[in-house]
Amino acid sequence: MTAEQRSMVVMAVVIPKLLYIGRHQWPTTELVADFQKMIENFVWHARFSADAVAGRAWINRYVATLPRRDGGLAVPNLKLELLSHAAVTVNTWAIEADTTTLVVGDVIAGADASGPAPMLYVSPRVMQPPKTGPRLRETIWTTGVHLCNAYGGVVAVAEKADMVRALHCLQYFRGPIALTRRGRRLITDASTLSGHLWTRYTAAEVLKHGEFCVEWLPYFVLKGLRLYSEKGTTVNPVSRFWSICAVGAQNKDVLHWTWTRQHRLVVTVFCTKVTKTIQRHVGHLVQLLIPNFPQLILPGDHYGRVRYSTRGEGGAQLRCVTGERRLVGQGGAADESARPGDIHSHRELTRCMQRDVGPA
Repeated sequence: MTAEQRSMVVMAVVIPKLLYIGRHQWPTTELVADFQKMIENFVWHARFSADAVAGRAWINRYVATLPRRDGGLAVPNLKLELLSHAAVTVNTWAIEADTTTLVVGDVIAGADASGPAPMLYVSPRVMQPPKTGPRLRETIWTTGVHLCNAYGGVVAVAEKADMVRALHCLQYFRGPIALTRRGRRLITDASTLSGHLWTRYTAAEVLKHGEFCVEWLPYFVLKGLRLYSEKGTTVNPVSRFWSICAVGAQNKDVLHWTWTRQHRLVVTVFCTKVTKTIQRHVGHLVQLLIPNFPQLILPGDHYGRVRYSTRGEGGAQLRCVTGERRLVGQGGAADESARPGDIHSHRELTRCMQRDVGPA
């Protein structure tokens, strides 16, 4: 066989088998490098060996990986194939996995084999890709989760930075966000941001990204959060708020807020010892959170829809919580006697979902 034919054999036969093995036993970087050397020796010298082989390839490695239509041989890169396989597999698990699948995975992999995945977080429609390229991690799960978060998540939106800058500019004319410190509590008055600009801002976000749930804010990981400053640049919390940015710390671990009335918050600091530095950093954090998440100045509520499906005969196949907080059935043959009415709290919503779907 020629080198071109052997490269086709590698892609059609060798790579699928290696991916199947890697799915069940995730390889190390050293093992991947050895197999990549075997693949190259097989393509150029017809020897599937990791040892040094006499002779040279007649094109360099970069050109050899190019598609045939571009003058290459389409020699596969095993590391990239494994990274793609991990991302696709984790994405499939996230969509299709159920409790039975999770139990089987725990039994097969074990608690030690599949390490904990990195903590997820939500950012204002921006996630900066890492400066270094993707790398293989300990398991297929941790590798796939990292790839999905870093490269498959939301990307930077220029309009978001412009809107944040507009709210910062508004403070020059109507006054800044007022902060009043009383011990551990920080009284925040953001009434100067209310008005036509705030309304247009939130309406544009609804059209662009959908409804925003304020209840997600306490679970933001501070160390990974990227907020826009008054200049439209992203702020690194590790350098700006170093006193409260512990590893894995979330908003709810550092502070808690309640609404006293519209456009006014009472923020409570949870640190053991509240120093002047911590007070200053918490104040700066609140002044950045409000322009980046303007929905924060309104009392928390569910504005959007909650959708979930049910299985089994005699039940509604799809239910929907409308914006008016009514749980209605869509499709299926729902029993009129079991049809719920108005929902006024999250506890009622959870109870209705558990009744239809079952406890989590």
